[in-house]
Amino acid sequence: MNTFYSIVSLSSSSHLGERINIGLICLDEKQVFFHYSKAKLSVVGSLFSSSAQDLAKSALTSVQQAAKDNAIQNERLLFDEEDKKSSHFSIAYLNYLNRYNNNLIQFSEPEPIQVTLNKEIFERLFQKFIFDTETFDAPKKPRINNKTTAEYKSFLHQVSPFVNTNFRLSRDIIPDLIMPQQVDMIGKNGAYNIAHKIDFNTGGKTLTDNLNAFMHLAWITNQNSAKESKRFILGNEPAPNSENHNLWKHVRDSKLIEYVPFDEREQILDHFQRTGVKPIVTQD
Repeated sequence: MNTFYSIVSLSSSSHLGERINIGLICLDEKQVFFHYSKAKLSVVGSLFSSSAQDLAKSALTSVQQAAKDNAIQNERLLFDEEDKKSSHFSIAYLNYLNRYNNNLIQFSEPEPIQVTLNKEIFERLFQKFIFDTETFDAPKKPRINNKTTAEYKSFLHQVSPFVNTNFRLSRDIIPDLIMPQQVDMIGKNGAYNIAHKIDFNTGGKTLTDNLNAFMHLAWITNQNSAKESKRFILGNEPAPNSENHNLWKHVRDSKLIEYVPFDEREQILDHFQRTGVKPIVTQD
């Protein structure tokens, strides 16, 4: 995959051509990363007038926002040769920025680099090219949303006449299971119908393990298709520029399961009601 980088610098003297590297842009066909060093900007700020400092901060913030906007539209081709002056990142756009000159902010001509781009690689490149002691924000631990927890508990109560909830499946019930597995909802209408909530903001390995376990169960329960069988994953889209977003996209596009945003969970209850789903085990 093609990866390019451009160094963002401040010109301390248009006469002498002195430049101070302050930021880095990296992109490939699917993503763009941008970061500038606020610590370094603070240190070199004394070289500029207050108005120049304000202009620099404004320009850097604009580039930062453009990078975020591009991440939201991550299906867009980043190597669009026609996209010369829009706020979307492309090689043509970086070349345009390279030619743009306001005697303060400078963008180097985009250069290819043989790396597979991700957040960790970008941060290493930043420390190499821009500021070797730069620190980056640690990933925020997802906060427990008490409202969502309460809403989901209420929803499980709503569906309990039609399915077993918080149910531990064993090989006595589904012989093809590799090991016992917990599932949020399971019932039958001649075929298995299952639904499970996945937190797409959990750590990468935890998310992968949870998805693999559920997809294995989905594949097994899909083998009995005498009647309409459904396999639902409930969840919320993670941040578009997060490492989990590609996994979420694969789930959303899967033909084996049906992805349902948490706020639209009532359609799962509707399916259970319409298709005559009943609990697989009667609970007294």
